[in-house]
Amino acid sequence: MYNKEVQTADYEEEHGERMTVEQMRLQIAKEYEAHHAQKERELEEESAKLDREIEEEIQGQPMHTATDELLTFPA
Repeated sequence: MYNKEVQTADYEEEHGERMTVEQMRLQIAKEYEAHHAQKERELEEESAKLDREIEEEIQGQPMHTATDELLTFPA
């Protein structure tokens, strides 16, 4: 079961003035976009790392073919 709690808080601008609903929406959207962009960068970095690891593993092992498998079966 999924249970999401909603938290509320007073958002204040740098000058201490209360923000309007529209200002809060813009601030939240900006924070969401920044968080989303960061997560996307992290995923791209992880993907590139995994690609490099796979390539290194492939280069470090001899290529096996179906014929190789047939030749190594015990008699």
